[in-house]
Amino acid sequence: MKIKPIFIVGAVAVVGIYLLSRAAGKAVGEGLNAITPTNPDNIFARGVNAVGDILTDGSDDDNFELGSWIYDITHPAKPTTYPAPPASSVNSK
Repeated sequence: MKIKPIFIVGAVAVVGIYLLSRAAGKAVGEGLNAITPTNPDNIFARGVNAVGDILTDGSDDDNFELGSWIYDITHPAKPTTYPAPPASSVNSK
């Protein structure tokens, strides 16, 4: 049995395994990035924003973000005129 074909097949197998592992690693990295919670463009955020966009104004114009919506409902607009302070807190001289 000749040894040269065995080395050639072994080298091709090593290169093939290396290339497949690189491609699989890249695909896994992209897949993990798509579901990472800190990624503002992950698939869950895109889905929620798409549904919220349609529900808020009925058109698909990409003007909805869940984080902004939560901020808006938890931080109402400040009044333009402020009420007078209670009489007990006013220092009289």
